[in-house]
Amino acid sequence: MLTKEMNGYLQAMTVCHINGKVLHSSSFANSIASSPTACLRKCMGHADCPSANYHAASSTCTLNDKLDLDSPVDLKPDAEYLYLATRVCN
Repeated sequence: MLTKEMNGYLQAMTVCHINGKVLHSSSFANSIASSPTACLRKCMGHADCPSANYHAASSTCTLNDKLDLDSPVDLKPDAEYLYLATRVCN
């Protein structure tokens, strides 16, 4: 779950973040990240990463090679995840 501070930071970066969603079938790397912001930074460090999934309980950051807009059927509900995308939300 995002804290108010993290939520404000992500909004300031003009990225899309969706609580309770995870993008399946597009991951290319997993790592540990201390926060959603750290996960997003990892994604932004890869030219092929337009989005990521963050699992707070395990601090897992999964980098994706697609956006939810590329494959909307793969964006699934999961209360334990936060979907992050390097695009502005609609």
